[in-house]
Amino acid sequence: RGQYWTPIGGQDCLPIDSRDAERGEKVCDDALRLVRGTRLDTGAFLDRIKNLAPEQQVARVQAELRGAERQSAEARKASKIDGDVKSRAATEVAEVG
Repeated sequence: RGQYWTPIGGQDCLPIDSRDAERGEKVCDDALRLVRGTRLDTGAFLDRIKNLAPEQQVARVQAELRGAERQSAEARKASKIDGDVKSRAATEVAEVG
């Protein structure tokens, strides 16, 4: 993997392994455990939290995960309401038509 080089935001190119190693060193184990397997399990997110103190990393991950859960619940609720409205409209059209 070290043979592949990639530009980082206008900076000099770094080997991919260097970025992965830097994240691994700077992101605490607790934050990594919380992130693993979630939509936050990306290099971009880990880069955003790597310079925070360990307790701030964990708090940020928890806040992001709570926000994702809240958005998901709101989307499910909106979808159910939208389905109910469409169903009632179809029933009214059928009764009138």
